[in-house]
Amino acid sequence: VDATLDDGSCVYEITEHFIVELVETGESSLVIIESGINLDPGDEIGLFDANGVVETDLTGLNPQYGNTLVGAGVWNGEQLNISAVGSIDLCSLGGIQLPGYVNGNQVIIKVWDQSENQEYVIETDLTFNSNTPLYNISELELPFIGCTDPYACNYDPDAIDDDGSCEYVVDCFGECGGSAVEDECGECNGDGIADGEC
Repeated sequence: VDATLDDGSCVYEITEHFIVELVETGESSLVIIESGINLDPGDEIGLFDANGVVETDLTGLNPQYGNTLVGAGVWNGEQLNISAVGSIDLCSLGGIQLPGYVNGNQVIIKVWDQSENQEYVIETDLTFNSNTPLYNISELELPFIGCTDPYACNYDPDAIDDDGSCEYVVDCFGECGGSAVEDECGECNGDGIADGEC
């Protein structure tokens, strides 16, 4: 209320990266994320079905399957409740098959790290099931990124995803990826020959 300048600390409840474009179908699963290891307020969480119903034609007989965003929310540092939209087949009632997750398909969680402008994928052992409409995830940890090439001088055996930071040159100070070189006198990062003398 008293702020007069924006310091970038605002947290919005509306997702900007993961935009769910599905209509509510009446089928849903509630995913509760209790704590967020490595999550900062403002990070977005999206729930995906890699083979969900994306859309259907007007006959309702030809649903298109693919990567479907079925729910999303913004992490605020506390418990986050996300309602995932399930597909429902209304063809027998003269309707269409509505888009959403398909029962039995794997729950895939994607995290948009707003501070790094980076999206991470977290695979789970959960499957969508409208008969079990509540999932409780007590911890959510982003995959550790770094250099995954064991031949690089900054190889990180704990890294799961490569971030493109691998370095292969060690400078004369022994610094991986450093730029120091020996001058003509053999001095590391020296000034070189001064007036023809070493």
